Amino acid sequence: MTPVIITSVVLVLTYRPDFKKPETQSETLIQIEPVIQSEPESKDQSQEVRDLAKSNGFKPSQRIVDAILKASETYQIDALELTAIGIVETGLGKYARTRKNSNGTHDRGVFQINTVNYPKCVEYNLDSPEGSSLCAAKLLSQIKTKRADYLGVYHSKTPSKKAKYMQKITKVLAMNDDK
Repeated sequence: MTPVIITSVVLVLTYRPDFKKPETQSETLIQIEPVIQSEPESKDQSQEVRDLAKSNGFKPSQRIVDAILKASETYQIDALELTAIGIVETGLGKYARTRKNSNGTHDRGVFQINTVNYPKCVEYNLDSPEGSSLCAAKLLSQIKTKRADYLGVYHSKTPSKKAKYMQKITKVLAMNDDK
């Protein structure tokens, strides 16, 4: 049996038309039910993100870890895949800078968001870890609904560039398995 923790108390007020209305407040029935939550089965995602970064030679700030986890949850994207992209793109911010591409576009932020994608992420500050993470997760979730090769397409639709990028992502993710 999985151990449980009571994390909060919820008041459940039940109206039953077959009961007569209480004459006084002391007659009002209030049922209190604890909310039960199972213990996590594995280590928390925050530690998993840190472990993946560490196995690839990086030590992300708590701010970047929190940003990745929030973006992952918001857009239902695997936190380790998002972390791997951040590692490949800028070493989770260690090498973040605005880069000019050969086609005249620019990439910026921890997840190197390309200027062609700025209109899709106008609600985010791409220069912050939070905004860059949320935009990357949003873009990834949109690609994922259409393409099985979404991780490679995040970088490029060009087959050779996509394949090279996927090799990098796969290598980053495999480093975590080698521990």
